[in-house]
Amino acid sequence: MGYEERNAWVALVVGVGALVGYVVALVSRADGAPMTEVDYQPLLIATVVIGVAVMIVATVASTILARIATGDAEPRGDQRDREIARFGERVGHAFLVVGALAAMLMAMAEWDFFWIANVLFAAFAVSAMVEGVAKVSAYRWGLPQW
Repeated sequence: MGYEERNAWVALVVGVGALVGYVVALVSRADGAPMTEVDYQPLLIATVVIGVAVMIVATVASTILARIATGDAEPRGDQRDREIARFGERVGHAFLVVGALAAMLMAMAEWDFFWIANVLFAAFAVSAMVEGVAKVSAYRWGLPQW
């Protein structure tokens, strides 16, 4: 498994873990109360900060372990890695745009801040996960020939 594919797996696992952890913690904090009454801001910020920190540590650790296992001094990407990265980003960004559009419409309709913030968070999380799935599938089965 190459450096870029390993990073795509790490991002996918961390993204899923962060989103699931956030939702579980949010629902448990609600404890039957309406979701809009939950103090979600500290939890949302903590989830983002911890997710980024875990992503950095996991990426560095996987790179170090791969270098030790293979004896490579430096990870090398090629044209295929760049094409897969672009493909994954394009697919992931589509979900981010949809989520941002939904949040904008919710703001114009004056929805509660809770829903707007969580739609934006979900858009970022889903975008990252879809990007990871697109990259991993491209590494495993090749880029689509559209």
